[in-house]
Amino acid sequence: MHHTQELSHLRYEPREVVAAPIDDAWFPKAFLWYGAHNAVCVIRRTVRPGHKGEVPTHEVHHDLSSLKPEAEVLAALIHAHWSVENQCYHVRATTFGEDDRQVRDVTAAHNLRHLRKCASKALSPTLKASLRAKRWGEALSPDFRAQLIRSLQLALSQF
Repeated sequence: MHHTQELSHLRYEPREVVAAPIDDAWFPKAFLWYGAHNAVCVIRRTVRPGHKGEVPTHEVHHDLSSLKPEAEVLAALIHAHWSVENQCYHVRATTFGEDDRQVRDVTAAHNLRHLRKCASKALSPTLKASLRAKRWGEALSPDFRAQLIRSLQLALSQF
């Protein structure tokens, strides 16, 4: 068992990570996950001290792992994985306004998400500026658009 506490982005988040070796006696279908050596349970409670009347959230996540059941190591790996996921989502949500889009058709929403991913990949290596500034540069400069189209063709060729 491992406990961590984090205070960032105006929220306090204590986490508990429990790692237990998988035993066929209590998990009879363990053979379905070849190489899984332990089960991990992550309990997160989030409190926003500055927000009056906000109810603390409580989340429980379960994972299987092929690593040794060392809760401290697994806690660091799981937290690092979440941070990468959050960073990728944050770029699309803030720069492209993905949360504000109200596309009702599932196929259209899926296709637009892929186009935004391609655009963010194409914009990332071109300049040392924010994606928002790059989008403005794309709109205003023909040279920048040509450079962007070349990098977009390169990004699309990798799919």
